Amino acid sequence: MFVEVEVTNQNEAMAAGKTKTDAILLDNMSPETVAKIVREIRKTNKTVAIEASGGITPENAGQFIKAGADFVSMSHLAMKSKPLGMHLELISNEKT
Repeated sequence: MFVEVEVTNQNEAMAAGKTKTDAILLDNMSPETVAKIVREIRKTNKTVAIEASGGITPENAGQFIKAGADFVSMSHLAMKSKPLGMHLELISNEKT
């Protein structure tokens, strides 16, 4: 089973880094904070995947990757998209 732990501060991140979790999600942190946490976690855990999330846009995603995050996730694509109105009608060809 793949386990990812979401953390909101450096203390939580460091505690998660000492476990056998597969991934740590750093939520709502600046690129500078992500870089600091990544450096600290990598001192003791070189294999855990680190994901950055929260406040990430296409314009700043590269900063988080440069900070050392293995992955970034962004809701920007869904949150900034205009809604699409759709209608679906299903008609059965079966005779009852």
